[in-house]
Amino acid sequence: MADAHSLAFSCRGATTIAGTPGSARAPGSPNAIGADLIGKFEVPVPVLKSAFVTPDHLAQALREGECQQLEEGDVGPDLMTLCADPETAARHRDGVTVFDSTGFGLEDHVALDVLLELAEEAGIGDRVQIEHLPDDALNPYSFQ
Repeated sequence: MADAHSLAFSCRGATTIAGTPGSARAPGSPNAIGADLIGKFEVPVPVLKSAFVTPDHLAQALREGECQQLEEGDVGPDLMTLCADPETAARHRDGVTVFDSTGFGLEDHVALDVLLELAEEAGIGDRVQIEHLPDDALNPYSFQ
């Protein structure tokens, strides 16, 4: 993406950060959720260095997220720390922030719980068994 002629991120509150590579206009909050491989990046280094960067899981983000482009000291506190100390996040509200979401099981579980709750409240969807429990664990084609 660093070679692209322009950047555009969909941001919380329908804010968009756009411009030439390495530039960003505040406030905005790109969520970097797709760079989950070592050596794969989506956000140019100049944007990261000019932003408050917070990962969901620091060690994982340094290894395979956008944070792998930064030194550990350039990365802000992780998401759980910010949730425990909202004042830290509030100080960065008017600037550019980047959420480096490399993902871990708890996030997936919480997202699923939210979706199930919303579907139940709206009265939509059907419950289906998605777990396959074969009679013979060595035969994936045996069905109960």
